Amino acid sequence: MMPPMLKRIILINVGICILINVLNAIKPGFREEVARILGQVPMDSWKMIWQHLTYMFVHFDPVHL
Repeated sequence: MMPPMLKRIILINVGICILINVLNAIKPGFREEVARILGQVPMDSWKMIWQHLTYMFVHFDPVHL
């Protein structure tokens, strides 16, 4: 049996992955913008502190997920 919190984290990751791909289909380039702002960018991580928490939720395809 999977712990409830793990299920929530997996569902959040899947939901955000779907959302990013849908929005990227509507507005090409959206995926790259999300990666720049929410993904872990080593050169910018000292400026954008939230990246240390948000990078784990940024997935672009099922293989990466």
